[in-house]
Amino acid sequence: MLLIQLKIAYRSLLRNRRKSLISFLAISLGTASIVVAGGFFDYMFYALYTGVVYGEVGHLQVTAEGFIDKGVVSPFSYMIERFDTFQERFGRLPHVRLVMPRIQFSGLISSGETTGSFIGVGVDPVKEWEMTSFSTASGPTVRFVAGRRLQGNEKNAVVLGKGLATAIGAKPGQRVTLLANTESGSINGVTVEVAGIFESFQKDFDDHALQIPIGTAQTLLGVGEKVHIAVYLLDDGEHVDATAARLRDLFNQSGSKYEIRLWRSLASFYNATVALFRRMFLVINVVIALVVVLGIANSIMMSIFEQTRDIGTIMAIGTKPNQVVLQYLLEGVLLGIMGGIVGLVAGLILSKVVSVIGIPMPPPPGGTREWVAKVTPPALVYLRAFCTAALAGVLASLYPAIRASRLRIVEALRQT
Repeated sequence: MLLIQLKIAYRSLLRNRRKSLISFLAISLGTASIVVAGGFFDYMFYALYTGVVYGEVGHLQVTAEGFIDKGVVSPFSYMIERFDTFQERFGRLPHVRLVMPRIQFSGLISSGETTGSFIGVGVDPVKEWEMTSFSTASGPTVRFVAGRRLQGNEKNAVVLGKGLATAIGAKPGQRVTLLANTESGSINGVTVEVAGIFESFQKDFDDHALQIPIGTAQTLLGVGEKVHIAVYLLDDGEHVDATAARLRDLFNQSGSKYEIRLWRSLASFYNATVALFRRMFLVINVVIALVVVLGIANSIMMSIFEQTRDIGTIMAIGTKPNQVVLQYLLEGVLLGIMGGIVGLVAGLILSKVVSVIGIPMPPPPGGTREWVAKVTPPALVYLRAFCTAALAGVLASLYPAIRASRLRIVEALRQT
């Protein structure tokens, strides 16, 4: 019985070809639009993710207990005592690619007669470059606009953010002096050579940041072999939660008091941007679904109007109202499914074409670089687009189908 009604529904759509074609095109274009929009947002989220993880914070960070809440006020009281020992005990885990030491500090930088403030990070040059050289939508997450990066065996060298270098008039090859408070409370200084000038994704960071080798930072601050942060970079972001859980178990078993922060808790800009654009994508879905619903509803209502006498005839020979409802529901479902399938194919083709060409994008708010967007819809976007088309077909045909089933047989047969 259902197969027969499907055939009748299909023939009914062919009978009203012009109206069916308009609805079919509306569904196809709507489905393709959802696929392309979803692919664009997905790639943008990926670009933001790589910028945050590979350019700044890693996948997760481990600090001494208390550093998160009190480290700003008393940075030397909450440090990892010996990074080498820490790495040996807690760095050899599945999916862990790198464990990097970092020391955070601030102070004054002088170049000639110009002095400015800075936010410094002591890093392992080799490991840090392996992480930040990861290529994203606009190239490496951290790129050098002048000079070179830090080398593994260097001590008296520094790389400056582009904005900071401009502010103090420093260039590669010049020597600058760094002044900072030590752990004992005194002021210490070191003269280093500017190896290079870098640019990240965030202008505010580039306006104040510098990096020096971890050994130089430890000497400047007088902290021996201590570090503030152990940054973990994994081979895949899917293993972040599992790695964090494993680390907590190891810390509990050994009685070590450390705190773990995942990259999501360190990326406020990423979280706010993703939340905003997910709401925008939801609005786009709703608007497209409404357009599709109205298109299908109009097509089926016109079909019912033109077939009123036919409906009266089939009800007169014993067709039940629920069978009439099912008949027109099937018309909407067929339109939704066929239009959805064609829309998915069109969206896939359009996504491939746009990704090859690329979409030039301006720097994001607070950013420094233009970037090229692509369209990379994940499987979930295709599923959402198809479900939207199919569900719109059902909802759009529901009211017209119920209305058709309530027609009075005598009045329907009088229609000409």
